[in-house]
Amino acid sequence: SITTVIPAYQMGSEGNFSGDAFPIIAKSNTLDLAFWNICGGIKFCVTEAGVKTVTFQGNGNEPVAGSAKVGFNSEGKPEIIEVTEPVTTITLTPPDGSHFEKGAWYYIAVWPTALENGYKITLTKEDGTSTIKRNDSPVTVKRAIWGVLENLDKGLVYQLRVPDNEIWYTTTDGKPISLSAEAMEARDILSHDYVGGQGRIVFKETANAEYLVFHESDNLLSVRLPESVTDIGPACFFEKTTLETIEMPGVKIIHGTAFQCSGLSGRLLLPEGLVEIQDCAFSRCPNLTEVVIPESLQRTGCYLFDETPLKKLVLKPLIPPESNVPRDYFHSNDGRGLDVTYESLLENNGAVLVETLWHSGGLIYVPEESLSA
Repeated sequence: SITTVIPAYQMGSEGNFSGDAFPIIAKSNTLDLAFWNICGGIKFCVTEAGVKTVTFQGNGNEPVAGSAKVGFNSEGKPEIIEVTEPVTTITLTPPDGSHFEKGAWYYIAVWPTALENGYKITLTKEDGTSTIKRNDSPVTVKRAIWGVLENLDKGLVYQLRVPDNEIWYTTTDGKPISLSAEAMEARDILSHDYVGGQGRIVFKETANAEYLVFHESDNLLSVRLPESVTDIGPACFFEKTTLETIEMPGVKIIHGTAFQCSGLSGRLLLPEGLVEIQDCAFSRCPNLTEVVIPESLQRTGCYLFDETPLKKLVLKPLIPPESNVPRDYFHSNDGRGLDVTYESLLENNGAVLVETLWHSGGLIYVPEESLSA
């Protein structure tokens, strides 16, 4: 075996690989050598101007780069024996030190590995704004195969990233929310200010979204959470009737009554990576008209949208989420069922996702293979 490296920091080359990021190996008993690729990776292009870094990592922090021992298997093909100095994040920078060209192809070299929880790609521009492309389905990186991600950032929004120990917000009156001394002390909040039309809560360590932080606020308009916040606590935004929008890119669990009786309005796009929504999370939200459920959702509680006048619900899971709702909950009090049902959800007691739509005449969108009329 030999030891070689896929670097954590790679220099992009338009239409080619980084010079030091594409190791190959050969073995022969003669003077002739046949070289084999060792790594796999990603081939991508961007649609936005000014992208200066692209960062790749597995959602399970799997080793994707670093030093590794490589040898040949019984079939005479290369294989990774052991990643001896694992690196979990790869950063690609443009060849000229400025930005990636729109529409040009670039490559990221990655060790062959199984990314059981999918991957995340972060794109950052010269002005400091960034966006994230997530895939939470299992992915296998195979030797000598390059996954193609054309127009990687199409449809994504670039914006300033919220630091992991902060929460940003705006208010209806341009004044800071009320934050009690109890909350400041109990949640290790270092500072709280409202400057330039934006509020900022700074925590000693990682930020958290829970009832104690927001329960005294009555003027909350919008909230931006950092990716480090993975839970929205029970009743966190209960009866925050002025709250219209929230960004929660890293959230995996929304606890019971988290947004009950809140002012969330219009379309709510729940983040890919969300695993569980608990009881009454979005019930009695009079201004919420559309919700998009991500493919990653695995578990639900009951009465998620009870008395919420949804007009449109988009269900992306191919595998129906587990639910504690009985099958007959698909039927309304007057005996009428849904015009269109998510058949696989019905078979798995997943009625919770669509329990209110027959009252408002709303539309339900599901994966084609799950649709029945």
